[in-house]
Amino acid sequence: MVDKDALSKDLDDIKNLGSDISTTEQSLQDQLDAVKAIPADQLSASDMFAMQQLMNQLTQQSEMRTNVSSAAKSAMGEPLTDEEMLRRENNPRPQSTSQSQPPIGPSDASIQAAQDALSKDLDELKATEAQTVAAEQALQDQLDALRATPADQVSADDMQSMRQLANQLSQLSEMHTSITSAMDSMINSMARNLKG
Repeated sequence: MVDKDALSKDLDDIKNLGSDISTTEQSLQDQLDAVKAIPADQLSASDMFAMQQLMNQLTQQSEMRTNVSSAAKSAMGEPLTDEEMLRRENNPRPQSTSQSQPPIGPSDASIQAAQDALSKDLDELKATEAQTVAAEQALQDQLDALRATPADQVSADDMQSMRQLANQLSQLSEMHTSITSAMDSMINSMARNLKG
């Protein structure tokens, strides 16, 4: 049976993290726009520091939400995948799936390519975030409906629908974390290869 209180708390935590993530994403977008305005030959590693800090914050927030999403899935009585179990035990970063990482060096072209890739990844991150917010709301709506239904009238279809929504939320959180990790790697690579 569903632990409604635990699921409700997990959803509240996910929504709060989502709000924090949206704020951090906007700050990162603002910082990326500022870095893009600097001529490539004047870009230094110190210019990348704020982006690195924001990426670290975004990565931590995204990983926390992924862990809470797994907890919500567990509260639904849904078994965790082997990867989710390992993450809960070890809390490692997921493997990056981004394919937009160009070689990053001091040349104007590679810096521009890296900035363009970061912009693309940030757009993908925002799209994933929007899908995650929609999944959170759908799960919250389903939970509210479940709470309003007497226990003896809850159907297997209701429970299956909740499980599917919890799985979708968990998958979206995983995607967000993966994109964030790829962006973090790219920003760190840019910072290492620029003159300090």
